Amino acid sequence: QLTDAGQLIVQKAMYLDPVQGALEDCYLISAMIALAWAVPQQLAARLTAAGFAPPADRSFQWPFHDHRGGQRQAKVSGRLMTRDGGLRYARSRSPQESWPALVEKAYVMNARVSGTADELTALDYKAINRGSTPARACQSLIGGRVRGEILDSLRGVEIFLPGGRLSTPHGVMSKPVMAWTKEGIGVQEKKVWVKTGLWRKHSYAVLGVMDWGDLVVRH
Repeated sequence: QLTDAGQLIVQKAMYLDPVQGALEDCYLISAMIALAWAVPQQLAARLTAAGFAPPADRSFQWPFHDHRGGQRQAKVSGRLMTRDGGLRYARSRSPQESWPALVEKAYVMNARVSGTADELTALDYKAINRGSTPARACQSLIGGRVRGEILDSLRGVEIFLPGGRLSTPHGVMSKPVMAWTKEGIGVQEKKVWVKTGLWRKHSYAVLGVMDWGDLVVRH
């Protein structure tokens, strides 16, 4: 069922807002969280320019970036999939805010490879379940360059040293950073996720690093 998203609030877009729904797109949700945490002003500016301004304009438009530096506009309506009285897919912890759901919908529209209908279907949403990585999703949303490291290597650990290129002297991430517990990407210790307590095959936004090296994450 499609329902109207209502008023989009961008002044209060926060890292606590994005919540994953009935899709395996944690990579996209973690990218939203990381952007809202590390570059909130840039995200707010993008949301303000997205064009969702009821009642004059009921559409939401987002410029997506590819790895070659190109851009493609994805335009969607403010109508969202619901189930049992709530949003079926991405939603916000703040009930009055709809930006996570709208950004996700625009991402699905940008990724759709077939279909000519104006509105997306459940099949369109499900098609992105395993279609990207956290870093690529973040790059798609905001642009920039992607860098990845395997964290069970010495080099991987060093990139999170407090005061390094990714964080402030207080250990707060100053750039969007995600951690991905995907298997089969070069991690030598097969039970590393058991030791850390993280979920397997899941993506997290990295918020900061403690003085003793522990990471602060949110999913």
